[in-house]
Amino acid sequence: MTIEMARAQASTGKAEYLEAAHAVARRIVTLPDIQERSSPDIISGAAGTGLFLLDMHEATGDAIYLEGARRLGDFLVARAESRGHGVTWKLYGDPGVQPVHYFRRLLTRARGDRLLP
Repeated sequence: MTIEMARAQASTGKAEYLEAAHAVARRIVTLPDIQERSSPDIISGAAGTGLFLLDMHEATGDAIYLEGARRLGDFLVARAESRGHGVTWKLYGDPGVQPVHYFRRLLTRARGDRLLP
């Protein structure tokens, strides 16, 4: 829902959508232990929260949102488990690891880094 608030402002021009998304995003990035309180998944975990913060960074240019996404990306790298020729995460109720990889790819692009394993 918060991702859609950030995107709604871009499509409608209504500032109240971005203001509501700001309120949520600011709260998220000020949590000192956000990564420890998260699962890897896209539904309610690090990947989904990271996507929201990347959207907020893109919408506002505020580096604090990119830093928050980086913290969540670091959490995902630390929790990755080797599997065959790649990595996976233990997910609870999520359809698969593809959304986690999608967030990591967008984070890598936003940071200008090379893609981590």
